[in-house]
Formats: sequence, C-alpha cells, structure tokens
Amino acid sequence: MYSRAFDVSRGVVQGDIFSPVCFVIALECLFRRSKSHGGKSLVSVWLEKLEYADDAALIEVGYELASRTVTDLESVALSQADMEISRPKTEYMALRDFVVSAAVQGDFDAQVWAFSCSDCGRGFPTKAGLAIHRGLHCKQRGKVEYELERIVDVRGVPEERFYRVRWVGWGEDDDSWINWRQLDALDAIDAFWEESALDREKPVWVQEEAGLRCSQCCKLFARAQDLKAHLTRKPEKGGCKWSVASRAGSKAEKTVQQTKKAAAHAAAGIVCMGGEGLKSAFTFKYLGVWFSADGCRELGREERMLQAADRFRQMGNIWNSSELSVGLKLRLYEAGVYSVLVYGCECWDLTEKAETALRSWNARRLAMISGREIREEYNAPSFDLLSCAKARRLKWAGQLLRAEESFLPRRVALVELEQTAGAGQPGGIFQDAPKGGTVEELVEMAKAEGLWGGLVRCTREGGVVRSAAVLLEEARVAGPPVRLKSSRQPKGLSDAFRVASGYCLCEGQWRLCE
Repeated sequence: MYSRAFDVSRGVVQGDIFSPVCFVIALECLFRRSKSHGGKSLVSVWLEKLEYADDAALIEVGYELASRTVTDLESVALSQADMEISRPKTEYMALRDFVVSAAVQGDFDAQVWAFSCSDCGRGFPTKAGLAIHRGLHCKQRGKVEYELERIVDVRGVPEERFYRVRWVGWGEDDDSWINWRQLDALDAIDAFWEESALDREKPVWVQEEAGLRCSQCCKLFARAQDLKAHLTRKPEKGGCKWSVASRAGSKAEKTVQQTKKAAAHAAAGIVCMGGEGLKSAFTFKYLGVWFSADGCRELGREERMLQAADRFRQMGNIWNSSELSVGLKLRLYEAGVYSVLVYGCECWDLTEKAETALRSWNARRLAMISGREIREEYNAPSFDLLSCAKARRLKWAGQLLRAEESFLPRRVALVELEQTAGAGQPGGIFQDAPKGGTVEELVEMAKAEGLWGGLVRCTREGGVVRSAAVLLEEARVAGPPVRLKSSRQPKGLSDAFRVASGYCLCEGQWRLCE
C-alpha cells in the first residue's frame, strides 16, 4: 500500500526524526540504481556493499573496478538526486597482508615520534615508553660535559667508528673511547683524519685486540671471558654503559612497521572518483572500532586501552577522594572506565598476550583505587576486568547462536565453529564457550532457557565451565531450569542444573548470582 502523493516545497527541517529515514531510503535507491562492477563472496553470500545509516562501504576486487564503481555512484547521485559525495570523507582501503622488511636503525631515525628524549634524542610512540627509557636506559641523562681537546686514535669500521678523545685539563690515562653517534664534534673528527695516515674508508683494528675490545664502548679487556661478562651484565653491575636497549618486539618497532606498511599500502595502487584520486586509509575508525588494512586485530584493543586510560586520568579527583569508599570507587570504575575499554571487545583477538596486557593495565589502576600492591591486584583483582570482558563476549556469542539463520554475523560465526569442531578459534569469540561439543549442541545450549545465561554469570565470576556435551546432557536430565530462592549452596544437584538455576562456580564454591 502507498500513501497519497504529497509535495515537498522545501528542505526537511533540521532535527526532524523523519529526516534520516528519508535520507536512508533515498541513499538505498541510489545504490540500487548505480552499477556495481564486482563484489566478494562471504560464506555463500555475495557482498557488494555494507551500509549503516548514511555511511557505506563498497566492496570490489581491484583498484580499477573500485574506481569505476565509485565514479558511477557519484554520477548517479549527482544526476538523479543532486547529491555530491564528499571527497575528503571518502577513503579507500586495500585489505591484504603487506610484507615489509625488518626495522633497522635508519627506520627508527626517520620515524616521526610523538615523544623524544631531550638528552639523547631517542623517539617513542608513548609517554610511558619515554619515561621508562629516561629512568632505566638513557645513557646521556645527567651526564657531566667536558671540553674536548683533540682526538688521538680511532677504532672500528667506517659505519661504526669509535674515537679516543682527550679532554682539556686531563691526562692520557683519562682518555675516553666514544662512539661517533655520541660525539658532537665533526670538526675535530675531520681534523684527526687530515693529520692521520690511516685510510678513512677502511676498517681500523689492531690484531692484538681482536676479541678483547667491546663493540659498544670500545673498552679493552685482558681476557675474552672478561669481555663476555662485560657484555652480559647490567650497567649498574659492571656491564657496558653504552649498550643500547633492543627495540625488538617493542611498541616503537611496531610503530615503524606500521608506518612502512602504510607507505606500501599507499604505493600499491590508487582509487579514483571522477578522475581524482582518493585518500588512502591504512587504518580506519568506524562506529568506535578501529580497522587495519593488514587485518591486525590488536589495533582496536590498544586504542580502547588508550581511551580508557585517558578517561581514568580525567576521573583522578574521584580516585584521590577520601570521602568515597573503595566499593563506590570500584562501581564508578566499572561504569566510567571499564565501559569505555570493552566497547567493541567482541572483535578483539583475545590471545594469552592480550589477556596479560589487560590484567596488567587493570592492576595498575586498581592499585591506585584500593591502595593494594600492583602484584596483589594482578593475582586477585578487586574488579576482575578480564572475566567481565569474557562474559560480555560469551553473551554476544549466545546471541549469535540464537539469531536467525539468515543473519550474516551468525553465518560467519558458525563457519568458524565448524572449522574448529565447535572449539572456537584461539582468542576468538567462542574461546570461552563450553568445549568438546558440536555446533548443534552449542546452538541448543544457547537456546535453552537460562542455561547460557548461567554460563555467562559463571564466566563473569571467574568460574570453570565444563564440557558442552556433559552440561547439555545433565541439563536434559535435570529438566527445565528452576530459579532457587535460597542463597544456600544446593546439594545433590548436577553442575548443569546449578548453572541453569543461576549458580556460579567461584573459587570452588557454588554461589547464587543475582
């Protein structure tokens, strides 16, 4: 049925609740009238676009087809609806695994850092990384400056020279071997090579010193074992004071790798709309969740941790207040900080490394609230953030299992379960679901009244969930779930019946979860 025709004499009033409905309908008409040149098959579903409100993602295979599709859409929107697509807000992302070379020192030097050490100039992506460097590793901090008299000797290869420096007012016994990177005296270096008979383009070593001189500080040792101890010990225990902390596996190395991948992404190809190139987006934020072109699922979790940390700092007056109880502070922590952190946690890859990072993040902040040690909060947290996040993910997994068969996220989730025989991917959305069951058994458990909710409550309390087959069989024997009113621990009942009745296994004891 259709309503009677009516004339639109002017634009829709700003704030009218009917306005977005009309806009979405008009946008859908334009998408259907424009020509798509490709798409992608996902779990037997052909996808050409993903739409939400006034945002849309066009899916194409190749830069040329993507350019033709977005150009046709622009033409249809302009000719049939007098709508112009905003080029600054339109970006393209090529989904692939970008393989780049390992990060070297030159990559770290060329990287633009958000934070840099004022003493040695080393850069870091986070303020916490800079603080750790200045407190533990910076070799230039607090260094006493001496006036250089002249350079008297040299060692090393052309790319990594060490110069023996004599200081004004000091004798030969006080000479220092200094790496050229720490020696800000290019004129003195040039003067030394002009007066020296050595070849500046060749390595300079003394045969008698082979295997006895440190490659970091150029210190000479009498025995090889002394050099080995010098290289393996910490600086405060007699080790090399010029040893540079490795950046392998650090956030700085990851930042450099991401920059190189973003450059490779931009150079791989370009999507044009009406002959004009669009902006390349290696990372993109959509509905509060971050996506990466290389498929990295850690980005979303790391960004949410940064946002939650910022929210925690904004609420500092609450944590420092002596008028509020610890219990109230923990409730505010859950409402104001935890809620920011776990937004979109259903998309996280919750691996063992990610769980350790979340526990440490939570323990450091809980220690400021409760006054306990960080180690205590890590082992027995006042608020178990990780268990709550897992329960949230398990709840969403149950909703997927109960959804209609045509629901696309459900179809993707079932494909994952079938590939892993019902166990779920490590770190995936079903990693905390009961193990050992088939997909049909998990779906039956999700649809069972109160059973999946009991599993969610059990997970939130840090309980251990038994296998799917055992729980489901015991639930069938126990019959329909009954909500027990007594807070005492029930006796003579199966674990499945207890879970279905609202009880959680916590520290070896069954407790009623209200």
